[in-house]
Amino acid sequence: MRTPFLFLLLAGLILFSVPNGSALAHDKLYEKFASQGLVITQAANMAPMSFIGINGEPSGYIIDLWRKWSAETGIPVHFLLLDWPETLKAVQNGQADVHGGLFFSKEQNEFLQASQPFFSSRGALFVRNDLDVSSVADLDGALVGVIENGFYSRLLLRDFPKIKSVPIKTTSDIINAAASGEIYAFIGDYPPLMYQICSQGKKKDFRVLQYFGPQRFRAAVGLGNSDLLHVIRSGLARIDEGERQTIMGRWIIDEGASTTDWIVPTALLCTLSLLIALMVPFIYGRFQK
Repeated sequence: MRTPFLFLLLAGLILFSVPNGSALAHDKLYEKFASQGLVITQAANMAPMSFIGINGEPSGYIIDLWRKWSAETGIPVHFLLLDWPETLKAVQNGQADVHGGLFFSKEQNEFLQASQPFFSSRGALFVRNDLDVSSVADLDGALVGVIENGFYSRLLLRDFPKIKSVPIKTTSDIINAAASGEIYAFIGDYPPLMYQICSQGKKKDFRVLQYFGPQRFRAAVGLGNSDLLHVIRSGLARIDEGERQTIMGRWIIDEGASTTDWIVPTALLCTLSLLIALMVPFIYGRFQK
């Protein structure tokens, strides 16, 4: 009677001691990408989401999120910050492995695969305060700036065909074009546009005419990169909501709060860093004397 029992016990031990096939495959995937790291592309001028900092270092919410992802997975990440239209091309032509975050659309299904969402943000249509505009209908035939080849460029064409869309590469260029009178209004993701308005001291020059429902940021890889997408999804799942909120809190305050609540601290920090960078050579020179 004891022999069958011992046999079953031994079989069970062997069964549970053999590594699970899917776990082995999962580990090999991580090893594959950890050996060379991943190139993450993102917009170079879309603060506070992503931008090139004072010292030339990639900065912003999405950048910090991917650094956390790297810490969780053990896979090194390298950032390639470009003008927005170029970020999409970089994934298509293999210059980058991953798009760090975008509003995924049906059109992009033709060349990209997306991860689960990791952040939501509403859009806004801004107009100049010196214009007598009370509704979107008043902008029929008007020139409206929008990030080239972005989500809101497609929204304009689809929902407001009478508006004349003006594609522009960066959010700072959009604000400059509106301030100089080249465009009457502009539309896009609220945090980057509001950041640029306030950082340029133009908050009194523009107002929101209409908000748009939240869109969800997702990472994306090229079609056919299912292994990489699996690793991306798995790594993002390791970052819980509390950790995401902590990272987001460094860069973005609830949009319902006063914009200056998050613009002013960031602007002060940047100004302080710049002053320190300018003073170091002077102080060093004094000590050398």
